[in-house]
Amino acid sequence: MNHLDHYRSGAIRTLLMGLFAVAMATGTAIPSSAQGTWTNTGSLNTARRFHSATLLMNGEVLVAGGRDSAGNTLTSAELYNPATGRWTVTGSLATARYIHSATLLSNGEVLVAGGIFGIDIHGVITCDATAELYNPTTGQWTTTGSMSKFRCYHTATLLTDGTVLVAGGGTISSPDKKACEKGNAQEAVVHNSPFERNPSWQQI
Repeated sequence: MNHLDHYRSGAIRTLLMGLFAVAMATGTAIPSSAQGTWTNTGSLNTARRFHSATLLMNGEVLVAGGRDSAGNTLTSAELYNPATGRWTVTGSLATARYIHSATLLSNGEVLVAGGIFGIDIHGVITCDATAELYNPTTGQWTTTGSMSKFRCYHTATLLTDGTVLVAGGGTISSPDKKACEKGNAQEAVVHNSPFERNPSWQQI
């Protein structure tokens, strides 16, 4: 995939996430398998876009980060209970982020990594390297080892041995699109098993 194709795929992903976020913010809808239609359910406490949404092992959905309607980057997170159709506020991220990755680990925790940290007055986007773990039992986030490079628009995949493979993405982008090529994160890193005492990232 060349740099133009990478930029286009990122733009398409951003558009789809934005459309999903609008639906979530204005009144979440869920599909009915029996009727093949959508029905309204509870709304998020905070309208957001470019957030992550992760299905937990207990059937709830964790939504984290994103940007609000004023363009502020969020640290807040919420849980959706499909039995009640309601959202409840849970522990907040240590670092505000959006367009990050969120991966459900084999121990039930959620690993959030990277994402966009901020945009300066010139429109230059700065990505983040930090990572955090969400514990659904306590409802709290704890920081874990940072990646070797700042990343956004990357992929994060849980492997069979319990590690998480993060690949691709970008480090910096700007309105003229040229910085996307210079900032492209080519290498991949792996997050060690969550059962280890001090999880960390290793470049591969």
